[in-house]
Amino acid sequence: MVRELSAEVVVVGGGSAGVAAAVGAARAGADVLLLERYPFLGGAGTASGVHCFCGFYTSGEELVRVVAGLGSEMLSRLQRAAGSLPPFRAQGSRNVVIPFHPEILKGVLEQMVVDAGARLRLHTWVTGVQVMDRRVRHLDLFSKSGPERVHGEVFVDCSGDADVVAMAGGGVTVGDEEGAVQSASMYFTLGGVDWERLRSLSREDIGRVVGQAFDEGWPDIAPQPGLFVPLPSGEVLAAFHKDPEVDGLDADSLTRAEVRARRAVHSYVRLFRERMVGCANAHLVRTGMQVGIRETRRVRGRYVLSGRECMEGERYPDAVGRGGWPIEIHKRDQGRVYARYGYIRNDGYYQIPARALVARDLQNVLTAGRCLSATHGAQASARVMGTSWVTGHAAGVLAALAARGHAREESAWFGRGREELEAQGALI
Repeated sequence: MVRELSAEVVVVGGGSAGVAAAVGAARAGADVLLLERYPFLGGAGTASGVHCFCGFYTSGEELVRVVAGLGSEMLSRLQRAAGSLPPFRAQGSRNVVIPFHPEILKGVLEQMVVDAGARLRLHTWVTGVQVMDRRVRHLDLFSKSGPERVHGEVFVDCSGDADVVAMAGGGVTVGDEEGAVQSASMYFTLGGVDWERLRSLSREDIGRVVGQAFDEGWPDIAPQPGLFVPLPSGEVLAAFHKDPEVDGLDADSLTRAEVRARRAVHSYVRLFRERMVGCANAHLVRTGMQVGIRETRRVRGRYVLSGRECMEGERYPDAVGRGGWPIEIHKRDQGRVYARYGYIRNDGYYQIPARALVARDLQNVLTAGRCLSATHGAQASARVMGTSWVTGHAAGVLAALAARGHAREESAWFGRGREELEAQGALI
């Protein structure tokens, strides 16, 4: 027997975007169900070991926040729980990140969902979508409870891979003009590091150690630069392994990538112990429980945000938030994987149009996070966790209004959504 569930707003995916969508929708008055396949929330921040928030600040010398509302509330809760450090400017770049403790973040996110009155269901996979007259009627689920079905008025796809839209037959795109996607990564955490000595190294110093090891044929070391970030636990986050061969929509490809990544991590740890200043006593604490995927499918929305618009700092009449992270593309170039940056004009921000969060081919589906409606270049900026708090918050509020019948006239719907977002403290 298939168990029947229902909610006004059903959110799929419990990463930054999904949590923001669920909390935003619940605070806007909707009955909300948040579905997550893992036994915890946080997405890449907890599952893939990416223990630092990108996108809360612009890239200028002065720290300018572009994320408020629910994102600010989450940071405040983290700070009160000693779960984050002050903003940190990464070595050799203009990018500002906020390091956090993943275990504390898990609890903070769960409490935000509970406090908002949304229902949370972990250990739950979406296996199918039932569509009628361009409206999603229900999602087929499988969990430890067995087969289930959830009915909803509006659905928010924060799966990262546009799973709901793709299963429903809605329009999606993958990668750049040739279908190539960004490289995946495996972040890992080190203990026993002398941070005061390690932080004295420049990006070039770090790159020379790694590059020399590659030239000597050190196993599983790639010649691309990497990054160290201090964590609230006293440990250090290492971002070095990048894999351009991963198809995040293929289980076999993901399996090979996981094996390659963990093998490479052990090689990096050995290299750091032998040759990196401050790392003589370093040891591996953890790897991400899965390789970090930057890009798979993107939803085709009513508007497609472009990379040019991001870099020009574009403004929109239906704006629902801001993005301040540069375009950051990790791809292979002549056998090496590099991060290419395209910075926003005047180190400012661009606005995110509501239309980029509304699926074009489905009447009651919105999207947020890294599968929003954007070009390959724009997604390389808007995909980060800070901006995902913005797009998720907006999608959740719009979904709540749509569930209550406010989506019949688009401009009025977006205008009412903007008012609700501002009432919830968001920056537009």
